[in-house]
Amino acid sequence: MKMKSCMPIMLAVWPYLAVALLNLPTGENEIINAFIFIAIILLTIAIYTANIVNACTHKNMDDAYHLAFWNMMVKLIHIPFYVICFMTGILLLFAVIIPGLIFVTPFMVIGIAVVDFILMIGTSAYGMNALARAKKKGNVSAGFVTVNTVLHLFFVADVVSAIIVFVKMKKEKNNRKNTNINMNMNMNPNMHMNPNMNQNMNHNQNMNPNMHMNPNMNQNMNQNMNQNQNMNPNMHMNPNMNQNMNQNMNMNQNMNQNQNMNHNQNMNQNMNRPWN
Repeated sequence: MKMKSCMPIMLAVWPYLAVALLNLPTGENEIINAFIFIAIILLTIAIYTANIVNACTHKNMDDAYHLAFWNMMVKLIHIPFYVICFMTGILLLFAVIIPGLIFVTPFMVIGIAVVDFILMIGTSAYGMNALARAKKKGNVSAGFVTVNTVLHLFFVADVVSAIIVFVKMKKEKNNRKNTNINMNMNMNPNMHMNPNMNQNMNHNQNMNPNMHMNPNMNQNMNQNMNQNQNMNPNMHMNPNMNQNMNQNMNMNQNMNQNQNMNHNQNMNQNMNRPWN
């Protein structure tokens, strides 16, 4: 799997993995608990930073589409994590009535909010870069970019905006694909005129499997015929030989036309294949 795809996948699973690490049964060993806590903080900073850099440096033929896709997928995967954090914050607010937690609870709630916001920024980097690149190519308007960029900075609204941006980018990608197909058909208007061409080519190759080995067969046959006629002026006295030779030449011409058409169809399929 490519590194570009590993980054958003790692970002998607890291919050759940971090919670699992914090809840390891380490007992009351303060050294181990402190080590795990510091390791989680350092890894969180590294993963978030790597994803922001990945979103800014992502290079792909359909970069806006791929960035919007990962933006939406990661945000959807993070929904349960945000729900857990929200419910935890609500419980902590009710815990303020406990005398021992009056001063601790506000800091815990603020800490959860900060972690959630940083996580949201890490995922929104993909959506913001998708919008910027689509705007650069002229696929979206400046108003669309501005509104959705702002929405990517707010909880819940960022998920809605991510879905809207992805649908927009997917639509633009499909329109570009249809445009390329129409351009190819205009460049090769005769490609669709003979739907049985591949079948005929396979039939000819089955009749003579060695025919495709010599693409200059027609030219060589004409040269051989001229040489034979010069060496033997009476050669034209045999009408069956000329008829057979004409039939072979016609078969070779049909075979070469079929090969050219099949080559063009393969080129068009490769052009229309989405980049991965």
